[in-house]
Amino acid sequence: NLITPEEVKQQSVYRIQSGGIYNIKEGQYVTEKNAIAVYTKNPVTLNITGNITGSEKVALITAQQEDADLTIQSNANYTVSAGNADVFTNGSGTARINGGIYEATTDTAAPVIGNVCGGVLSVRNATIRVTGTKDSGQAITNSDSTLNIYDGTVIDNGPMAEYDCIANGIVNLYGGTIT
Repeated sequence: NLITPEEVKQQSVYRIQSGGIYNIKEGQYVTEKNAIAVYTKNPVTLNITGNITGSEKVALITAQQEDADLTIQSNANYTVSAGNADVFTNGSGTARINGGIYEATTDTAAPVIGNVCGGVLSVRNATIRVTGTKDSGQAITNSDSTLNIYDGTVIDNGPMAEYDCIANGIVNLYGGTIT
């Protein structure tokens, strides 16, 4: 399955309603709603196949389904940027981010990654960073959830270093760097 910017723009939201492997093509995914939304409990893998830019105002990828099982994979360390919005928001499901660079300005207090509603997020060999200059936002908001950080992971609050890099929830650190 191939997800393209043209398809997302045409549909407004690309809804994933069945498990499987989906390749996300390089490009700009600018929509008024969340660009890619997962609505299934079956395992979904999103392979990032190039640099991606999301909207300035809404999350690029969301796990909407309760108990979703999602892996975001970037074997070539592509950059996924979302301006002032979340790159990824996980609800009550289980999500994994393996490889890649995920960044947002967070100038409107939206985090780069949102892990909320009791979700479990594991991050391996990835960089999650804040690039903005205003006094708001975190790299990861972990509300009522669990965050597992493994080797090779860098979580960088950038210019917001005096603020919490990770807010709330349970954080298990098995390796990686937090700055």
